Amino acid sequence: MAIAPEPIADEPATDVEERVETASSDIKRMRIEMMVLKAVLDAERSENANLRACIGLDEADETLGAEARAVRDRWATLLDRLLHAPV
Repeated sequence: MAIAPEPIADEPATDVEERVETASSDIKRMRIEMMVLKAVLDAERSENANLRACIGLDEADETLGAEARAVRDRWATLLDRLLHAPV
């Protein structure tokens, strides 16, 4: 006498509107988180610039070579693009 396996109960089908609503709320939450992260990065960058100016490490810093300044400027440009890109 063979024992038949019990059928696995299917998960209840989720309503399409419910999935869309969940995805929409996830997207909204992620956009808000991105806006907060951008604000934090912008504040850190501003504070860093203020500190550099206070201790005299501004653009007139002669200890940096041309290549180091170019790298710093590229990173600054990239960060500006990220901070000011639409969410």
